[in-house]
Amino acid sequence: MRIIKMENLIAKIGIDKFAHLGVGGLLCAMVTFVVLLQEMGNLTPAMILATPIIGTVVVMFLEFVKELFTDDEFSWKDVLATFIGCVLVFLAVGVGVFLNVLSV
Repeated sequence: MRIIKMENLIAKIGIDKFAHLGVGGLLCAMVTFVVLLQEMGNLTPAMILATPIIGTVVVMFLEFVKELFTDDEFSWKDVLATFIGCVLVFLAVGVGVFLNVLSV
């Protein structure tokens, strides 16, 4: 099995896409945390699993605004990288809910 070096992966994909993934995931996580903490105690596990939807909507709106008004040309690859960052938040929340359900 061939191990890919991080430098090669970044060179292949591009630092811009990693930035979109990281910043998109961070912003999505921040909005998701705010929603989770605001509604703490009132949410069922299914509702908790859905909270990243709010973060994703906010982040994707900001991403589209950024692509339309600040970049020279619209990039669907940037949008996809940002969305993948949000998917990672869904994954983290899902693991957290799973572990919580196991601990009950």
